[in-house]
Amino acid sequence: MTRLVDYFTVVGYSEEKLHQGADGCGVLLQRFPAQDWEDEAFIDKLEVFWQPLGWNLSTEKKEPSFFMCVLTDTYGTRRYCACLSFHEPYTLSQTKPVDEDEEIVDCGGESMNKPFQYKGELYAPRVLCIISRLNFTETFRFCLGTIYSSFIDKSLTRLETLIGHLLSQVNVPPPGGPQFRFSIGGGDLQIIQPPMSPNIPVTGTSVALLVQQIGINNLLRLFSAAMTEQKILFYSRSSSRLYEACGALVALMFPFKWLHTYIPLLPATLVEVVETPTPFMIGLLAQAYSRITEKLVRPTLDYLYLTNHPHYPLLFKISP
Repeated sequence: MTRLVDYFTVVGYSEEKLHQGADGCGVLLQRFPAQDWEDEAFIDKLEVFWQPLGWNLSTEKKEPSFFMCVLTDTYGTRRYCACLSFHEPYTLSQTKPVDEDEEIVDCGGESMNKPFQYKGELYAPRVLCIISRLNFTETFRFCLGTIYSSFIDKSLTRLETLIGHLLSQVNVPPPGGPQFRFSIGGGDLQIIQPPMSPNIPVTGTSVALLVQQIGINNLLRLFSAAMTEQKILFYSRSSSRLYEACGALVALMFPFKWLHTYIPLLPATLVEVVETPTPFMIGLLAQAYSRITEKLVRPTLDYLYLTNHPHYPLLFKISP
């Protein structure tokens, strides 16, 4: 039996980090459990991944959004991170007028003066995140939805109970095991079907969706690029499309494995990673597209651009 969830974190906006001129404006508010597991260490400094387009204040309250990202260590072991991002009302601590010679700092992709003055209502992002060695996207989505409902109800006792159940009471049978049902205590009933094999990837509808998006001919060219270890860059306005497209391509390579850089959702502040000379498979949100070198991104790109140049990647657009 394996733990479904290794860690649960709550990450929020930090005005203090912004005034210190730090990259990004996210700060870890809470982590569960507080101490590391003996068999799985907690990974620090991941706030930039929880807001791929940057930790920015907003004048509008945005709808909650769910997305997945993948972390890969030096041994090739992957950690799956399920994130639920939402916005809360926020009040700036600094309200004095901004002088022309005030220092400008970068906050997750957008510059803003410090201190910053705004008289209207502001909203700051907050992210609930599950970190796991297992890939059960839909289960994580339902768990985060249940916990979020408790979070907005301000029921701290119930919230900690849900998280405690998720971390300590839910263990998944090994591959080939029976169907597993569980509840984290929020009136939910969830079902997990372990994969039949520990090696054969489970794709769901991701491969079919990729074929629909780029067509069978382009898929064959993409598969050839992956098998010959080229640079592959997906871009889309949908984070879920990026995650599914990268996962589908890796699954199609079975029984071979992709051993190079693999980042299905690359934060905008780390976009210089695409300049690496080594092969990669990366997903980038279209909103962060302008940050890439002009040689790599053509503004006139419509659907698909392929190049045989050894130093420039294949670019695919995955429709939202």
